Amino acid sequence: SGSISSLFVMSLERLEAFVHLSTYESSSVCAGAKLIGLHIFLTLFGVFTDTFKYDFPTRVAHCTVVSVAGQPYQTVLNGSFFLSALFSIYLYTKLLKRNEYLQKSGESQNMSLSERYQLSENTRVLRVLLPIVVFSKSYNFSSHTSITIAGSSGFFYFEFGGFQKAYYPIFEVEMINMVYLQGIAMPLIFLYRYKNKRRVESVLFTANAATGEELIAVYDRAITKGW
Repeated sequence: SGSISSLFVMSLERLEAFVHLSTYESSSVCAGAKLIGLHIFLTLFGVFTDTFKYDFPTRVAHCTVVSVAGQPYQTVLNGSFFLSALFSIYLYTKLLKRNEYLQKSGESQNMSLSERYQLSENTRVLRVLLPIVVFSKSYNFSSHTSITIAGSSGFFYFEFGGFQKAYYPIFEVEMINMVYLQGIAMPLIFLYRYKNKRRVESVLFTANAATGEELIAVYDRAITKGW
């Protein structure tokens, strides 16, 4: 619940940054506090719903994610998170296309300097976050959203597909518990993207600092690279 709600709140924050281009950088602390409050509320709502409605009639060797008595509530909860994840993907994609369109069109020429800066910053942030939100390319790790959607889809398939109860533990281990892999995958994804960014910057700084024959060699490699 915490990971999905954070994704949802981040998408709302990007929407606010786009709608208020001219004033976003000078926004008050209250604007961020509202988003933080919403994030905490959604997280606690999901946690307490699972906690108070959790009940499993038998002793098991591991802690099950979905209980028998709590299934009706957990189905609604998972469905809500599933829809919010899809909405977040749509909003990220829509905002990126809209920001890129404004940058390429003549509309940006009529904007103030602060608005153009915020527009450029919105595009940069969305380009960084969108691959992580949808499908990360780093070492073929699934992303924040795709892991959760896979788990939720598996849950609904189990509910409506008529699986026998005896096979439920297998389904749970293979599908629902995948959601918690994002706690491992997400830091690795960010680390990979950060190192890749630093590698590009290092090459750029080295080229800019070159002089004399070294500078000629750098430009020669750049010119002949595509030959």
